[in-house]
This record gives sequence, C-alpha cells and structure tokens, in this order.
Amino acid sequence: MTTSERTKEALGLFVVFGSGLGMVALHVVHVFRDDENFVTFLSGIFIPMILSLGLVAGGLWLWQSEVSGWAVLRVGAWCLVGSAVLGAGATLIVIYQQAKGVVLDDTLFVVGDAVSIGSVAGFVVGIYDTRQRWAREAVAVERDRSSRLSRQLSVVNRILRHDIRNGANVISGRAELIAQNGRADDEHVDAIKDRADALAALGEHAKSIEQMLREESTERQAVDLKPVVESVGDRVQQSYDAVDAEVATPERARVTAHPIVDLAVEHVVENAVEHNDAERPSVEIDARHVTRDGEAFVEVRVADDGPGIPESEVNVLERGYETPLEHGSGLGLWIVNWIVTESGGEVSFGENDPRGSVVTLRFEAETDGETS
Repeated sequence: MTTSERTKEALGLFVVFGSGLGMVALHVVHVFRDDENFVTFLSGIFIPMILSLGLVAGGLWLWQSEVSGWAVLRVGAWCLVGSAVLGAGATLIVIYQQAKGVVLDDTLFVVGDAVSIGSVAGFVVGIYDTRQRWAREAVAVERDRSSRLSRQLSVVNRILRHDIRNGANVISGRAELIAQNGRADDEHVDAIKDRADALAALGEHAKSIEQMLREESTERQAVDLKPVVESVGDRVQQSYDAVDAEVATPERARVTAHPIVDLAVEHVVENAVEHNDAERPSVEIDARHVTRDGEAFVEVRVADDGPGIPESEVNVLERGYETPLEHGSGLGLWIVNWIVTESGGEVSFGENDPRGSVVTLRFEAETDGETS
C-alpha cells in the first residue's frame, strides 16, 4: 500500500472512530446529567448509545478487514454525510419548535441522537456503496481480461499458423531436394535443422504462454529480481560462448510481480542474443532502483548491439494487438509484454548508442510492510 493510500485509510478510520467515540461520550454525559423515565432513557440514551458503540465496532471491523485506502475514506465520508444530514434536520426541527413557542429540554442531546443515527446510517450506506463499486470494478476487470485474452489468442493463433506453416514448407521442400539429388547436401541439412530448432523454440514459447494463462488469476507476489537477472546472465554465458554478457544488480531488487516474471526477463535476453548479428555480440543486463513521480520502481534494462527492433514491431507491441498490415515477427516479445502487464508494470523500447536496442521492464518496487 502506498503512502497516499495509508493516509486515506487513516483519515477514514479517524472519522469513523471519532464519530462513534464522540457520540458515546455525549450519551454518557446525558446518562449522568438528567433523570429519565424508562421510555426516554431507552429511546433517548440507550438506543443511540448502542448505535454509537456499533459504529465503533464497525470501525474496528473496517480496520481489520481487507477494505483499505480510498474505500475506508469513502466510508468515513458517508458517516459525515449521514450525521450532517440528520443533525441538520434535527436542528431545523428544534429551531422550528422553539419558534412556535415549544420549550424543548436537552436540545443538544436531541441533535446528538440524530447525529448518532445518521453516522450509523452513513456507515451502512458507505459499506454498501463500496461493495457496489468493487462489484462494478470486478466486472470491468473481467471484461478487460476477456478482451485482452481474445487479443492474445489472436496473436498466438496467427504466429503459430504462420511459423508452423513456413517451417513445415521449408522442411518439406528441402527434404524433396534431398530425395531428388539422392544425397543430403550440408546446405539442406542445415536448413532443416534450423527450422526444426525454430519449431522446437516455438513449442517452448507456447509452453510459456500456457503457463502464463494458467496462472493469470494468481495474485502478484513479492519477487527479488536480483537472483533472476543473475541467473539469466549465467545461462547466457554458459549457452553462448561467443556472447559477452555483463550483469549488474543492486543488493536487493524486490518487486511486486506475476509469479513467472522470470520468463519475461529470460525472453528479453534471449531475443537480444539470438537476433544479434554482430561478430561478437554483447548484452548488458542490469537491474536498478528508480523513482518516478514519488513512486519507487525497479527497472530491468537489457541493451544489445544488434540490428535493433523494427519500429513497426515496437508499434504493434505498444498498441497491444495486431492488424492485417502490422504484426510482430514472433512470440518472445509478446510473452514479455503480457507478463509485465500482468505484473502491473511497463515495457519500453529504445535505441542503443551507437547500435542496437534497449528494452526496459519497469516493476512496482515492494514497499516496507508488504507481504508476498
């Protein structure tokens, strides 16, 4: 929870507790100040005091519940509205009666009783209003999720059909040439091997997508990106002898993200290495703490010296969906974009100097007091 959210929650709880305890104190004073018969004690003191104690209990429940931030402040605001409306109504009635010459005893307590009832009524309305807002937001989130899933499946469907068809055509064509020539030329064998490897990689990408969609409903959790980045850097060094990989991380880089956020980092680095046409490719992978508009983030930056990412592909990724004229070249960066988006983060693309691309993954930093 951010500092702003904590402030809103504290203010809302202050209003609820303050209203309840203030009214309880007023009713206690009323008990010891006047002698009342049973009916006036029941209606003018006991019931309003029970309502005020109920408001205090409601504040305790609110404090211990999952309601937080703006929602607590909204409940507090409804308490103020309810007490103000009924308090103002009671005050007007008292003024009207006095203008008519009717003498009322304990006008302060009459208004206080009305304020007690109004506060409790406001609390109930506030809880109802908050739940209704949550329900509407949940529907909107589910609608957005369905729309996003539809776009994702459209992308996966196009890429799988395109890449599998092309790969199968290449393998089939090369195999026919081998059959016609009666011998296996190295060129044809290499082409078949490359396409087979590409199809195998496509299968791994499909597996990543399946894992992401299967865990889409999983809540975000605290993840330390330091070991994630270092592990990816180690795998690059072990798998690609001709690649120079530099890794830099702070002592701690905990973020709030999707449970499979490591796949996003892995796919960015793989994309930077596998599409690099330099004689000796180099990749820089680093994690760093940044602050933007007062909020703390952790950025994972992957810079390479390859040919760069085509602008048309960047436009498609930033837009979030494909068109018949503009579409991406593979699934890797789509997987990155989807996982980071599910993590509540952002992906940005830039150019490296003098050559290459820079892909930055930005995640919300885990704040003190958050739990995984």
